[in-house]
Amino acid sequence: MKTVILAEKPSQAKAYAETFKKRKKQDGYYE
Repeated sequence: MKTVILAEKPSQAKAYAETFKKRKKQDGYYE
């Protein structure tokens, strides 16, 4: 099962990615 987290701003998405140690950036999203 995967969890999806939506962020309104790119900086917010980056903060989530750093928190969860997922930094694989794709075209417009982090994976």
